[in-house]
Amino acid sequence: MKKAISVLAYGTGRPLIECLRITKQAGFQGLELLRRLDGDVGPRFTSEDVSRIARLARDEGLEISGLSTAIQQPFNLTSEDAAEREMTDQVREESTHGA
Repeated sequence: MKKAISVLAYGTGRPLIECLRITKQAGFQGLELLRRLDGDVGPRFTSEDVSRIARLARDEGLEISGLSTAIQQPFNLTSEDAAEREMTDQVREESTHGA
């Protein structure tokens, strides 16, 4: 069985490469990524980004174990504000492209 840890364990603002190195040093075999508006895996995540991050992980001897999302956290599809609902729907649509 392989063990992995979530990037959430490292708090916010830490560069992905640093998270990968700490993960390897701690003895884990994988890292779960988090899709966030302000993270390495954002709503406009492209196939080039997938390749770049996979290469970084492989270079550290790790696998990407999973992908979680917090992109929609600040948005509300049931808001009474039509602009907020529209923004939420746009973010939801954009966030599915890299999945």
